[in-house]
Amino acid sequence: MRLKGRVAKSVILFAWVWHGHVCAGVPAPAARDFTLNDALSIAVELNSDITAAKAALQVARAQSLSAQARPNPQLNLQTFNINHQLGVGAGNLSDKTVDSTIQISQLIERGQKRQIRSEAADYLIQAAENDLRSTTRRVKQAVADSYFDLKAASDALTLSRELESLAENNLKLAQLRVKAGDLSGAELQRVQVDTYQAHNDSSAAQDDLNIKRDAFLRLIGMANQPGNLRLAQPWPSKVDSPSGENQQDTPEQPEVEAAKDRLKAASKAVELSKALRTRDITLAVQYEHYPTSPSNMQGSGNSVGVAVQFPLFVWYDYDGEILAAQAVQNQLEEDAQRIRAESSADVNLAQSRVESTAVRLANYHNDIVPAARKSLESVEYAFKQGAAGATELLDARRTYKQTQSGEIAAQADYAKALERLRLFSTMDEKTP
Repeated sequence: MRLKGRVAKSVILFAWVWHGHVCAGVPAPAARDFTLNDALSIAVELNSDITAAKAALQVARAQSLSAQARPNPQLNLQTFNINHQLGVGAGNLSDKTVDSTIQISQLIERGQKRQIRSEAADYLIQAAENDLRSTTRRVKQAVADSYFDLKAASDALTLSRELESLAENNLKLAQLRVKAGDLSGAELQRVQVDTYQAHNDSSAAQDDLNIKRDAFLRLIGMANQPGNLRLAQPWPSKVDSPSGENQQDTPEQPEVEAAKDRLKAASKAVELSKALRTRDITLAVQYEHYPTSPSNMQGSGNSVGVAVQFPLFVWYDYDGEILAAQAVQNQLEEDAQRIRAESSADVNLAQSRVESTAVRLANYHNDIVPAARKSLESVEYAFKQGAAGATELLDARRTYKQTQSGEIAAQADYAKALERLRLFSTMDEKTP
């Protein structure tokens, strides 16, 4: 049933994303708009890391059932005192002169061991829930990074094709100027080489887009699906300066809470190891059937008995278990402090990253790109009129490409930083 449900969910997700039916001999329909939220929703259902975290949570819940269980009683059946010299006598089986016993015993745990085990298991469930939340956040961060990297690669391909078209147009102008005697053959060759390079740049941009698309689909769990994505998520609004809303308090991260939960479970493990010094008692009741016969008068008839069993701490009193549990607790306490410090640093870095990328993006948007575009337009006009040579044209075009590529990279970095901070600031609810 679980496998069928997963297959059905995958089919539904596929139909939702690709928006159409796949029929034999019929081309696949054009992809519908694919937003970041679409990608995050699919990743939560299909990503292998999240699936593994969910499985770990189920294991923790199952182990809690084991921890809460009382020890089962033991049934012991015995037959002994079978004398081959005197025989066992005649008659049916119940009249045979053999000593048969039925014993039921029950271990009675003392020192609140079951309660301590149960509390430790509950903390481990909470840790597994927080692990799932942490894994989900990390996967969402990776999906957002991959999504915006793919969007940047798409924009880079558009830019490369735009520059390729400009290079071809400039090559035609250069050829006309050579015919008019206004441009040397050496400069024409430079323009031709730059045009060839523009073709190669477009091909490389297409390859980069394909690689990033494949990585993105693998990350969200749809590696075998068609790659004709159309990313509809707009870039975040360009900003002149960091918004004050980015300076916000973030809740404690789930990995910090998971570390605290494991430390609490370790504390319970120390309690449990010390509770081993509280002796458990095994109580038993027994019924014994040992009839006599004319050939064997050793039997004692029917009788009942009780027994009490408990350990004697003569040679060992669980020092090793206590020391081991305390060592684990000390290690987890250090881990919790390290994880808390790393988490705080990650949040602070995310906040500062939003600020720095916002400033860089604003610089590109307000100053660098407009200046480079204006410079290129001026040089292209001058080249068309014969007032500029190939060197000026190629330099202006190279500068324009660098600034446009820089703006695309800055836009992607800002979008990724903003989404990362949002994920740090918006925690998913506890797993039910």
